[in-house]
Amino acid sequence: MRKIGEIKMNKESIKIFILKYQLILYFIFVLMISWSFWIPMALSKLGLIYFPIPIIIGSTIGAFSPFITIIIFEKLTDKEISLQKIFANSKPKKNHIGWFFLAACLIPLSQIFGNFIYFILTPGAELIIINLEILESLGFWLLIIIPITFFAGLLTSPLGEEPGWRGFAIPRLQKKFGLLFGSLLLGTFWWTWHQPINIANGLEVSFYSYCGMVISSFIYDVLFNFTQKNVLCAMFAHSSSFITNTYIIRNSNNWWSVLILFFSMAILRLIEWKRLSFKNQTKNISQK
Repeated sequence: MRKIGEIKMNKESIKIFILKYQLILYFIFVLMISWSFWIPMALSKLGLIYFPIPIIIGSTIGAFSPFITIIIFEKLTDKEISLQKIFANSKPKKNHIGWFFLAACLIPLSQIFGNFIYFILTPGAELIIINLEILESLGFWLLIIIPITFFAGLLTSPLGEEPGWRGFAIPRLQKKFGLLFGSLLLGTFWWTWHQPINIANGLEVSFYSYCGMVISSFIYDVLFNFTQKNVLCAMFAHSSSFITNTYIIRNSNNWWSVLILFFSMAILRLIEWKRLSFKNQTKNISQK
């Protein structure tokens, strides 16, 4: 009986510890799960070590580290932190359909318009929007393939990441640090977290990629907040980024798409700030 009591006490202590330090523990767990695969993969790509696990397996496990972390927390906190709570508001409401549409279209359209401006203002530049190799192999089938890729893609990285980033982390970060700094912290962590797998995939680590990812993360946050913390909307925005990276040409010298995305984010943040101010004013009036 004494041993059973000790076990229960230990479980309760673990639960209290996790709930007390849940935010920092979340980031530590995510890094431990993902980087244990991604860093060896990056070192293998650089020729420093040999790491036999195929990149598709390692990248998938790492991409689901936020999801896995929430499952671990769910078990250790007796569901005080749980996926069920995170997905409780995932059914789209009629007045949120516009935000879902914006989540699906904003990032790809920003890149396309940025490509147009770059073509107009840069001497000798070619206007290339869709990846030519994909266009040549698929042709007009792209009109069907892109929507299929978008919705199928929701079950990959968006599902693996967004319950953790938006469903768990951003409400706590914004409550503790405010809307802007909370989003900046998450966006910077998100970019940093990606770098080992980016190196493993032969992608360039650059200030351009940092700006693009942080601004995209800001947009995910705003859309998540606009839809009353609907994780599915954040997953839509995340899947749209995947569509952009897969099908649309991105030139690292083309800052126009980043600027368009930045101004779009600024407008959304302004709307969010006005909504919050109005809500607080209404609340203060009702309390008087």
